[in-house]
Amino acid sequence: MRSLRPPLVVVAMLLLAAWFGATRGASDPGSMEPEASATDSAQQPVLLEAGARAVAGEGPVSPTPTTRLRVVSAAPGPEQVAVLQRAGGDALGPERHLEPGVWAMVEPGAWIARLEGQDGASAQRTVHVPEGAALSVELLASRGAVVRGTLLDRGGNPPGPLEVWFLPPGVDHPASLAASAPLQRTRATFEGAFESPDLEPGEWRISVGPVGAQLCAAERSRQLLPGLHEVEVHLERGSRADLRVAPIDPERGLMGHRFQLQRRIHRGGLSEADDRAWRRIATLSSHRFQEGLATWPTIPEGRYRLLLDRDGVRYASQGFDVESCVDLALSATLPAPEPTRLRMRPSDPSLPLDLSVVPTAEGSAWTEGVVWL
Repeated sequence: MRSLRPPLVVVAMLLLAAWFGATRGASDPGSMEPEASATDSAQQPVLLEAGARAVAGEGPVSPTPTTRLRVVSAAPGPEQVAVLQRAGGDALGPERHLEPGVWAMVEPGAWIARLEGQDGASAQRTVHVPEGAALSVELLASRGAVVRGTLLDRGGNPPGPLEVWFLPPGVDHPASLAASAPLQRTRATFEGAFESPDLEPGEWRISVGPVGAQLCAAERSRQLLPGLHEVEVHLERGSRADLRVAPIDPERGLMGHRFQLQRRIHRGGLSEADDRAWRRIATLSSHRFQEGLATWPTIPEGRYRLLLDRDGVRYASQGFDVESCVDLALSATLPAPEPTRLRMRPSDPSLPLDLSVVPTAEGSAWTEGVVWL
């Protein structure tokens, strides 16, 4: 065989030496490329939680990316802007502008949330955002004040579609329809929710109940600024009464029985023995009873009696007093059937009904009044 020519051997050795040097340089820390600058890192894309996005002009991304805050408009409109500003300390942080309803990643702590609308109308609230929380703040950018709230009774349940009044200083709950005409009012839903009409910023007091029958009122007026205000109205409308009766005929049960709770009224010097001295405030039909038990959830203070209408014949109990916040157990003994008795005329006096009234509990944990949230 021919031996390799010397020039070819030299070239091969040079190529081998170049490859070995490049490999060693890649593994040598001293020969690595310099790290990326802080500017280059800031330009890298940021991984945000679903539904969130970074806000233009904000500082570094929060180290806890699950902490989020957004401002929601109670009355969405054009050209509305939400503003977030870090609170706490000696100075406020820079303002961060974003669209209403957009989640922004924030540092945990105190924040000022503001909503700005047209014509300079704005509303703001300071909130504390815990670490890892997702918090929505609902604001109303308006030149008027709006009160949104809920009615609750002592059991934490809605008391029904009652009227809610907004009274200026020096004005009491309306005692007549004529006095109620110029007043601001709304009506709660069956779920207890209500919202006022637009109120002029200033002092207002909340009162609840129909004309001439105030059930609850704030002790003093409150200064309302433009925007949305939230409130809970705790109504102590009286006592709960549980009525228990035992049907005489197991097959018929209480079919055809109607029970009325009647309140004593003082008119024309009538005695309690006169049916005209009592006014119906609530009725329980037979289908309302479950295993012989039915409940009137809230009864205001006063004097009452129980009236039973069975197939057109009336039976009335003696009067009994209802005190505030004291629950009652009522137990009625039904009279024996009288098949030969005809329906009574309205002018006929009611027959006697045996009723036992026993206080069961006193409610002390519930505080009547207006609680601003």
